[in-house]
This record gives sequence, structure tokens and C-alpha cells, in this order.
Amino acid sequence: MNLQRLQITLVLLLAGLGIFSSPTYSDPGTFGFRANAKIMHEHDVPVDKAYGLINVVIDGDGRGEMEVMFSNGSHIDWVKFNAEVRFIDAAGRVVEEQYVYRWLESANFDGASERKVSKTLSLNSVKSVEVDFYLSDIIDNDDNEFVAGNMVYAYF
Repeated sequence: MNLQRLQITLVLLLAGLGIFSSPTYSDPGTFGFRANAKIMHEHDVPVDKAYGLINVVIDGDGRGEMEVMFSNGSHIDWVKFNAEVRFIDAAGRVVEEQYVYRWLESANFDGASERKVSKTLSLNSVKSVEVDFYLSDIIDNDDNEFVAGNMVYAYF
């Protein structure tokens, strides 16, 4: 009986240590958001091997960083990759908007063309992030329509 009680105590102690030593629980003011979105054509057809990735980290004091990465592994040449990022507070208001873009050439023998943009942030009370990744300033060869993107939302 004492051995079983000791084992239960040990399991509870280890679980408690795991929870309280985790970085997620050690800094309750940290906000994090990450999204990876496939770029979509306006007719809901994915653009092969083209994506946007965003990583946002904001500490309890409102200081942070946003990294936006674009990758063009497709054969679409010199297209403008765009990301419109909206930071939302608890009341649903847009606290700040950031617009990021990079021109990317098509993939070549070395692989996909990639670009990364980093921006520092100074924001307080962010509760959610909305991101719209899309391609612009390119015309389809078949029907002269612009290529559009898709939206990614995260709420915390």
C-alpha cells in the first residue's frame, strides 16, 4: 500500500514540475502565433509549391518580433508575394496593421526562391492575429485574371 502511494505521489510531483517548468506557463504574458498558408488562385486552386509563413512572438511588455517568409517553388516568375497582418485586441478592434511584400522569381535548378522579412513590434493587449497571404502583380497566361490568396486566422 505504501509503495502505491509513493508511486502516485512521484507521478503527481513529476507532472507538476513538468507543468510549472514549461516555458508556456513560466511567462503568462507571452503571446505567440504561427501560421503556414498555401497560396491559392482566385478560383480556389492551390498554386503549386507557393506558400507564406508567419511567426509572431510578443512578450508581456508588448515588445516582440514578426517574421514573414515567402517561398516560390512554382514556375510563376517575378510575382509579388503579399501578407497583410492585422493585430486584434480583446474587444475585436484592429490595434495595428502591417503589410509585407517581396518580389520572388520562379524556382530554378537550386530549388525554391525564398525571402524572409523581420519586423520589431511594440504592441499591447493583442488577443488574435489575422493574416491574408496572396499573390499580386501577375497575370495568368490563360485568361488574364489576377492570382489571389487565402486568409489565415488565429484567436487566443
